[in-house]
Amino acid sequence: MKSFKTPWMRSSPAEEGALLEIGREFFNEKLAGAFPFADEATRTQGVAYLVSHPVPPAAQPLHRLYVRGMYVTDRRLGLAPAYAPFLRVVANTNGLRVNAAREDLIGQEEEIESVRQSVGSAFVRWLGELGTTEPRRLEEIVLAQYEAFLAGAKAGRVDLLGHLRRSFPLRTSRGRMSIEQILRRFGRIEFIEDERDWHRVEVKAMQEGHGLVRADDRISHDLLGAVSEHQPEIPIVLLTAAEYLSRFRHAAETRGAEEERFIWAVAAELKTECCRLDFAEAEDPYEIATLEMDDEESILRQFRTLDQGPDDQHPPVKTLRLNRSHPVIEQLLTGTDLPTEQLRAWVRLAYHQGLLNAREAATAGEIRRQARALLTLYKATTGIF
Repeated sequence: MKSFKTPWMRSSPAEEGALLEIGREFFNEKLAGAFPFADEATRTQGVAYLVSHPVPPAAQPLHRLYVRGMYVTDRRLGLAPAYAPFLRVVANTNGLRVNAAREDLIGQEEEIESVRQSVGSAFVRWLGELGTTEPRRLEEIVLAQYEAFLAGAKAGRVDLLGHLRRSFPLRTSRGRMSIEQILRRFGRIEFIEDERDWHRVEVKAMQEGHGLVRADDRISHDLLGAVSEHQPEIPIVLLTAAEYLSRFRHAAETRGAEEERFIWAVAAELKTECCRLDFAEAEDPYEIATLEMDDEESILRQFRTLDQGPDDQHPPVKTLRLNRSHPVIEQLLTGTDLPTEQLRAWVRLAYHQGLLNAREAATAGEIRRQARALLTLYKATTGIF
């Protein structure tokens, strides 16, 4: 077996491979990196190793300690910063004193804190160098230890927060992107924290080309919270589905005469659903309609047992917006000779598609009315009456 007396003496950055070889014999673990450190105040020097496997933030790793070259203990806690529980330290000190049994140190918490700070400073420098020379490797380290990095970031370690911003991927309507990538592309972070709200806006955000962030999981939510708290200069905005969709409502837009006639002819079809009809533009030519409603209506509609139309007690609470650029809608608007029952059947199918896009489950009544609309259109196309 190799001598364990010299890892801190072989601390040239070019010899990281040799340091890792020694570290594997010390700790019998798979290691992701190694870097030297020195603390002048306590005349302590050594090497810190990063383990490859994820380490929970509350872990208390053991470290190996020598005093004046003499092995003392491998049970020494606290030689690494609390925010880096994934570090394993091998240290030799000439300034700390051992107890009478020569198996541990005598108190000296201030001196040990000095060692911790030196290890932490060396760790931060090493991460910075790695980001320049081996960014992919740094990303792998951050992703492996993201729980510990996040805990440190929430505690105010802005340097760790910067690595998370650059490396941790968030789910967005444009695919997985880091916070830095989102900021470079869109200039701000906008996120949805409710799963139902996300399903309601996902398709629309994707069609609009927006990088809306899905933060309905703890890690993403906590990361955005830490950035917002410790780096308030970064624009981060929490949105609800209603707030996002309201951007696309054109209240001042004047409908054409054909659209007015269409609404007048078919409005009764959606009366039972307390739903109004309108038109809008959509970038996706295959999106026939979108359905908009607030959270309360999304919940209550599943508990209604009676079909209730809009009246003084039950005004319209949903809006079905037909895509005026969709080929089917264009044909319906110009097809003045189509019977009203066929127009209403098409609107019923568009409403059902809107339910699917909004990730809403159709009620029993809505399923029956959709089936009736399909039968109407089947008869119209086959000539069966």
